[in-house]
Amino acid sequence: MGVAEQAARVVGGYALQRRLGAGAVGEVWLGWHQTSDMPAAVKLLRDSGPRESQQLLEREWKAAARLSHPNIVSVYDAGQGYLAMAYIEGTTLAHRLKSPITPFSAVQIARDIASALAHAHGRGVVHRDVKPANVLLDLQSRPYLGDFGLALLAEETRRATMRAGTPGYMAPEQRIGKGVGPAADQYALARTLVEMFAGASLPPDDEKALELLPANIAAALGAVLRRALAETPSERWPDIDGFVEALSHVDLSSEPPPLRLAPELRVRAPFGWCATPVRQSNISPEVARAEYRLRHLADADVLSQRAIEAFTARSGLRDVGWDVFANTGRLGPIDQSSLLARASDIVVLMHGTLCDRRMWSHAAQTLCRSNAQTVVLVPDVLGSGETSFASDDPRPEHASPRGLLLGMLAWLRLLNVRDLPTVLVGYSLAGMALLAMRDDELGERTSRVALTPVFPGQQSVFRRELLVAAWLMRRTKRLPKLRAWLGRMALMHGKKVEAYAQHEREALYDQFVRLPPGVLARIMEEVARAKPEPADRLERCLAVVGTDDPVAPAEHTLAVLDGLGFPRRSLRTMDTHGHMPVAEIDDHPGWAMRNGEQLARIVESLMVSSREGAPLSTAIETTLLASTDPALSDS
Repeated sequence: MGVAEQAARVVGGYALQRRLGAGAVGEVWLGWHQTSDMPAAVKLLRDSGPRESQQLLEREWKAAARLSHPNIVSVYDAGQGYLAMAYIEGTTLAHRLKSPITPFSAVQIARDIASALAHAHGRGVVHRDVKPANVLLDLQSRPYLGDFGLALLAEETRRATMRAGTPGYMAPEQRIGKGVGPAADQYALARTLVEMFAGASLPPDDEKALELLPANIAAALGAVLRRALAETPSERWPDIDGFVEALSHVDLSSEPPPLRLAPELRVRAPFGWCATPVRQSNISPEVARAEYRLRHLADADVLSQRAIEAFTARSGLRDVGWDVFANTGRLGPIDQSSLLARASDIVVLMHGTLCDRRMWSHAAQTLCRSNAQTVVLVPDVLGSGETSFASDDPRPEHASPRGLLLGMLAWLRLLNVRDLPTVLVGYSLAGMALLAMRDDELGERTSRVALTPVFPGQQSVFRRELLVAAWLMRRTKRLPKLRAWLGRMALMHGKKVEAYAQHEREALYDQFVRLPPGVLARIMEEVARAKPEPADRLERCLAVVGTDDPVAPAEHTLAVLDGLGFPRRSLRTMDTHGHMPVAEIDDHPGWAMRNGEQLARIVESLMVSSREGAPLSTAIETTLLASTDPALSDS
């Protein structure tokens, strides 16, 4: 059964909603229990998976029955070919390591996981696969240890000599198939901690791994870590609590996070356009911005003329302006093709009508700080800013919400980034556009966030307002002063914008005056007619509703989403006090920053679904060295 068919399945009473990750023999899906309506991460075996894989699920269930700890992922249920466990919304430590972690935070994570391991050891369970991919971090960065599929139970003396684990984290005795006990988990946790300190993948040799530590950390903790990584189990700390106790005596609170370039994940050649920005700047110590124009790249002969012509035909756009934001400490210079060669994923931020890409500046910086291997692309859309349609009266298929999104996908193909794991974020009209396209049209590696989407096609009053406004735009085409006066009344003094700071209202008015009236009229006409897709075609999607939104009131938005069958569990709320969550509000100047940070966390929770072959800690990974060992079948 294929992935699309699995999405409609109910397994163990859990309706599968969207895939969270995939591994060698199975997948993990977000599922919702049909009776309790509670979420779970549901681990599924592939139909062709070996018998040993089912035994691993049974082993994880058996180990979990002994454990109850705040830093251990709870397992709810198990059956033939599946395991249901707690869904931790967030990311994995493996992905978090793509961004620098302060030494103090690294020790805190290690201490929490050590507490989980001490609990397991006290109940006769040795994990045997401690590593960053098996540590989940929730939205508050609390860690949880998961995946006990390789766990060794105290009564299983025969399995104690079975060779199983993940290369790079296996203790020496584990690698050669000797008896394995709690000391092996201590070793693996120490390797994981060194990786957090180093900010890079570690070489197999422990001494060479320790050489990657920053000098101050090596001086303070070298002896503690060497003992935890000792060749012989008896030479390590007596138990994992002793290891953590030794760590606690070292003050690392003032140590900065490590700064190391990420490895290149793909060839550089397709991203040569990065080297030709219009301008670039450092906007914070770790984040840089580069500005690009399509016509500038065409004049520099960086992109092929044929590809540009195909893009223009598809999108109806004459020119496109966009910004690239990136954490240069991890991805390197922003004007080099190696930037996208190193990137793990991209986020595309799309604004709504009468805005431009400047509205996303703070949110883009926040995303880059918390996801240092993510590149954020921020285009001007809908003919705003430096983007322009080829015609002052664009064709309906170019100015419609669906046309907007098809044009953006064509733009991503033009930049050769369409195959990267992607999260699309759309505000207002662009948010509605994200709901007007099916999952299968976007592909498995693309997820989306619809931020305060508008639905005039489903709300008669709103639809009439837009159609009247479009009629006025066309009738006042030759009366620019009257048109400017109408815009000023609505955008500088109107009830729907009164909460915004003066400069935000001026920016809206400037875009209104700049846009050709035919473009604005066509956009209004098309959005008034647009219809979103049914919810069963929007699996990898979250919608964010403003609690105090005068343009798209929460009760109207929720009524439309309910009518689509959009599950409330895929909704998030945000205190906006206006339609633009990231715009500055006079009465609450800090809200724009706060909402940008909340949006970054929401986006991060969807990155898991977008990464190709990047499983959660609850996924089944290629860690089963024991799968070739006959002893596995005797468990």
